[in-house]
Amino acid sequence: MRPAATKAPGSAVHTVLKSAAKLLRIGMLVALVLLAACASAPSGDDTGTAEGAPVIERFEVSPGGGLEQGGGEVTLSWTVTDADSVRIDPDLGAVDGTEAVTTVTESTSFTLTASNARGSTEATVIALVASDEPPGVDLLAFSAADQIDEALALGTIDEVTALRYKIFAVHGDKRLPPEYDAEGPIHGTPIMFELAQRFDGLTAEVKDEMRPFLLPPDLPESWYGTRSGSAQKADDNDAAAFPPLEGDLLVAGGRVRLKWQASFTESEKQFVRTVVGQALTYSYAQLTELMGRTPIGDGDDPDVYPVYVMGDASASGLGWTSPTSETAQGWRSHLTLNLYRIIIRTIDFPELLVLPSELASWVVAHELFHAIGATFEFEDIYADEVLWLHESSATWAGNYVYPEFDYEHRFAGELLQIPDRPLDDSAAVTPVAHRYGGYLFHLFATERLGGPNLMREFWEESERQHVVPAIDEVLDGKLPEVWADVAVTNWNAGPVRLHSEWDDLDEGVATHTEAFTTVDVTLGGEPTRIIPVPVAEPGVNALAAQYVRIEFDDPSVRSLLFSNGFNYELGRGVPSDLIVEHEGDAFYVANEVFTEVRARNTQTRLLVKSQGQWSGPYDLTVVPFVAFCQDLAEESVEELVFIFINGNFETAKRAPVKPRGLQPSFLASNMACGAWVGTAGGSSTGSPAPGNPDLSYSEVTRVSLTELSFSREPVPMEELVRGWPATNLGTYLFSTYVGPSYWFELSEGKANWTETYASSDPAQSCEGSGSVDLDQAQLYGILGTYNHVLPNDPTYRGHFIDVGPLTELTYQVSCELGPGGTRRSNFSLGTFDDDTPPIESDGATILGSSERLTEAGIVNDLERWTWDLFAATESSAP
Repeated sequence: MRPAATKAPGSAVHTVLKSAAKLLRIGMLVALVLLAACASAPSGDDTGTAEGAPVIERFEVSPGGGLEQGGGEVTLSWTVTDADSVRIDPDLGAVDGTEAVTTVTESTSFTLTASNARGSTEATVIALVASDEPPGVDLLAFSAADQIDEALALGTIDEVTALRYKIFAVHGDKRLPPEYDAEGPIHGTPIMFELAQRFDGLTAEVKDEMRPFLLPPDLPESWYGTRSGSAQKADDNDAAAFPPLEGDLLVAGGRVRLKWQASFTESEKQFVRTVVGQALTYSYAQLTELMGRTPIGDGDDPDVYPVYVMGDASASGLGWTSPTSETAQGWRSHLTLNLYRIIIRTIDFPELLVLPSELASWVVAHELFHAIGATFEFEDIYADEVLWLHESSATWAGNYVYPEFDYEHRFAGELLQIPDRPLDDSAAVTPVAHRYGGYLFHLFATERLGGPNLMREFWEESERQHVVPAIDEVLDGKLPEVWADVAVTNWNAGPVRLHSEWDDLDEGVATHTEAFTTVDVTLGGEPTRIIPVPVAEPGVNALAAQYVRIEFDDPSVRSLLFSNGFNYELGRGVPSDLIVEHEGDAFYVANEVFTEVRARNTQTRLLVKSQGQWSGPYDLTVVPFVAFCQDLAEESVEELVFIFINGNFETAKRAPVKPRGLQPSFLASNMACGAWVGTAGGSSTGSPAPGNPDLSYSEVTRVSLTELSFSREPVPMEELVRGWPATNLGTYLFSTYVGPSYWFELSEGKANWTETYASSDPAQSCEGSGSVDLDQAQLYGILGTYNHVLPNDPTYRGHFIDVGPLTELTYQVSCELGPGGTRRSNFSLGTFDDDTPPIESDGATILGSSERLTEAGIVNDLERWTWDLFAATESSAP
C-alpha cells in the first residue's frame, strides 16, 4: 500500500474506498440498476439530454487512489454551465458552488443532476469501499492453459499446437478440444505476446488460422467480427455468434476509446461506462505520467487507445493486451476485457464473494501497464526475461494505482511458497504466476530504494541490455545486496514485516510451512549432539533463497555453537594457533575459500527470537561461528531463522550454491555456560629448609576456599551474532577460528588456613589457623569450559581452572610451644599440563582434583587440590 497518487489535472477520477465484506453482489447489482437510467461522463463529456439543457463539463470524486477500509471523507467536485439548480444524490441534496465533502462507509454511487427550464442532465461517479480481504475470483485456479502446458510437457502436443490451443482457450473458440475444460481464468497477455512474436515463423496454414486473433475485435475479419452479428456469416468453428460491438466512449481526456458488447443489459453497460471508464481514465493518467510513454493503439488513430469489453462464458481470459503490429516506437496493441469473468460469473457463483468494480479497476490498471510496456523495444517480447518484467511490473502497477484493492496479494504466494526458485525463473516446473509474484521485488525497490520512478528506469535500461543486469545497473551494481534484503523481507514475520507495512500483506514465506525447513534442536538424552542446519540439494539457486527455522524445545540444551558451512568451507581439525595439544578433529574449522565476488553473491541472514522479542536481521556472511548460551537471558534463543541467499544474476555463471565442506550445523550441549559457584580444598607438606640440613621439621598446610563465584558478563545479542571472539575474554582466547571455551572470572571467595609445624627445635614448633576474605584486588582466578570441542578429543567436555593470590596473603598464627605471629603464604589451585578433567554428564557439575610438584627437584613437596563446582542456575552442593 502507498499514499494515494496525485490526481492528474483535468482528469475525471474516482475514489475507490474500502467496501465492507458484508456487501453482497446483490447490493452492487441494485446500485447498477439504479445507475442504468443515468448518463455518465467519466471524462467530463457533455451529457445533455435536451436542447438547451445544462452541460456537465466535469464530475469527479477524489482522492483517486482509494481509502482504507471503513471509508472516510470524499470530495465531490463539478463544473456545470447553464444550470438553475444542482443536486447530488444520495445524501447531499441541493448543492451550491463547485465542491462538496461527504463521508462514505460503504460503496456509494453519486449522481449529479443539473436542471433548468429546458431540461436536466445527469452524470454519475462511483466510490467503493473495499473489503477487508481482497475480493474477486480465484485468479490462480487451474485453467485450460495449465492443462495444455501439462500436455506439452508430456509430449502429447507440440509447441505450435500448445500455442494454438491457448489462443482458442483465451478467446472461447470452439476449436479447443473438449479435454481442456478447466474453469480457471487464463492470463492471456503472455499468450498474445507469444503469438505476436512467433507469428512470422508459423506455417501459412497456421498463420491464416491465427491472424484473426491479432486483429482488433471491431474489424469484421477479426476473431470477434467473424462471429458477431455484423459479419456476413459466422466462422465455421461452430461457435455461437457474438453480438455486435457498440459505443464509442472517449475517456482519459480523449486518449482511450471504449466499446462494449451490444447485448449487455443496461446495468452492465452502465458498469462499463462508469467503472471501467473511470478506471481507464485514472489508470491512464497515473501510468503514463510514471512511465513517460503512452500506449500505441492499433486503430485508425494510434494516439487513441482502443479497449473492448465483451461478455463470453466460453472465453477463459479475464483481460488481455494484444500486440498486433510492430512500429519504430514499439508494438501497437489493444486491450480486451471479458465482463463475464468479472461480473456475470459472480451472479452465477455468488459464493465467490466478488465485488466486480474492484476487480475490473485492478485488471484495467494491470493490462494498461502491459499496453505501455509494449511500447518499449525488445528484440523478443516473448523472451522469458521480458515476460517476467511485464508480469511482475504490471502486478506492481495494479497496487501502485489501486493500493487498497490488494489483488496483487493473490500472486504473492506464487513466489513466497517456492522461494528456492529463481526470482525470474522460467522453468516448466515453476508456475507461470510466479512471475506475477515478482512484484514483491519491485515493491521493495520502489518503497525502500528509489520511489516509483525506479520502475521507469528499470524498463528504459532493459531496452539496452538484458533485464536483470539492467536492474543491477539501475541499482548501482548492488542487486546481490538488494536481493538479500528482499529475501529477508519475504519472510514477512517476526522482526521483518515490511510487506505488511507497505501493502497490507500478511502472507510471507513464514506462512507457508512447505517453503522452509524446520529443525528442532534437541539432545534426545545425550550430553552432546551435532544437528545439521541443512542447505537442500542442489544448493541455493541464483536469485533465490532457502529458509531454515530452528526451534529450541529441549530444556537440557544449554550451550550452542552454530558453524557457518554456507559461507565458509567447514571441516574438522585443529587451528594452528592453539597452545594446547588436541586430536586432529577436535574443532570445527572454517576456511575462507570464497572469492570476494562470491562472498558478495552468497549471503546468510539470521533472525533471532530471544526473551520473547524478535531482532535482526543479522548478517552472518563473514561470521564463521556464533555461540548462544541458554543459561544467560541476554544470550539465550527461543527461535532462529536462517536465510541462505544466492544473489548471483549473471546468466553465464548462474549455478546453485551449496556447502563446500560440511553442512552448516549446531553443536548442542548440556554443558552450563552462564556462571559457576562452589568450594575447593588444598593441602601441602613442607620439606627441610634449604641451606640448613641439620634442622629438620615437617609442615602441613591446609587451605579451604569457600563461597567461590565464577561469572562472565553477558554479551548483547547484537555483539553475540558478530561471532567469536566477541563471546570470550580476549586475553584468554585460544583460537581466532573458534573459541573452544567459555571463560569465567573469579569474582569473590574466602580462604581459610590451618598450619602445623613440627620442628627438631621445640622453640620453632607451632600450629595455628587464619582466614581472609578475598576480592578481585587480592586474587586472580579463571575457569574455562570446553563446551565446543567435538567428541573423542581429550578436552571434550573438559575444563581448566587457575586460582591464586595476586600478592602474598597474611594471616595470624598462634603457637603453643613457640612464638606466634604473622604468617605470609601463597597458594596455587589449578589444572596443569594437559590435565582437563571432564565435566559430569549432567553438564552442571565439576568434581576436579590435581596434584603436582611445587618446585622441580624438591621431593616430598606436593600440592593436592580438589574442587566442587556447580552451575549457578542449578542447586548448589554445600
